[in-house]
Amino acid sequence: MKDFHVTVRIKNNNLVERRKELGLTQRDLAKRIEIAVHRYQHLENLQVSPYGKDGVLTDWALRIMVFFGVQDEVVLWPEQVLQVKKNVVNRTYDAEEMVALTSTYTQREMLPGSSEIHRQELRELITEVVLNSHLDTREINIIKDVYAEKLTYEEIGAKYQISRLRVNQLIYKLSGKLRRKSPAAVKLLLESRV
Repeated sequence: MKDFHVTVRIKNNNLVERRKELGLTQRDLAKRIEIAVHRYQHLENLQVSPYGKDGVLTDWALRIMVFFGVQDEVVLWPEQVLQVKKNVVNRTYDAEEMVALTSTYTQREMLPGSSEIHRQELRELITEVVLNSHLDTREINIIKDVYAEKLTYEEIGAKYQISRLRVNQLIYKLSGKLRRKSPAAVKLLLESRV
């Protein structure tokens, strides 16, 4: 049996380093370019593509390019970055491998292989949190749509005939309700939003 479980979160370093050079947090940068914080976070954390379904750069990706003074999107999103399909990699190591990994390398390293976080496990976590949080049926369905079904706020708004802004407000409110009941579970839900 392996002794250590390691989770690696993969980010777009082209965005991270540029942001850090300016001394900005993700929230500060999003505020400056007038986009929702989660939009920037999702791009930096490789949770979404900078391209829409039509293959055209999204408005928020264009705003980021303008902010950083970049004219070619390949500078911020090279092909290798766009090819990353999972932004979380889980591996297990025995003690010898872990010692070698932590004592030899000081730079970020690519770990070979990955094991998938299963959508079913996430649905079970959502169900457990939701059942213990006394949310109404609509709130439960919105939480499931956001975290299990990975619908965009626009898609959820269309489904419930409410604005994208109202969806954002509901998610914020529901996150607060859930946070009071189970802070650790909410953190897992937020990290799972791909």
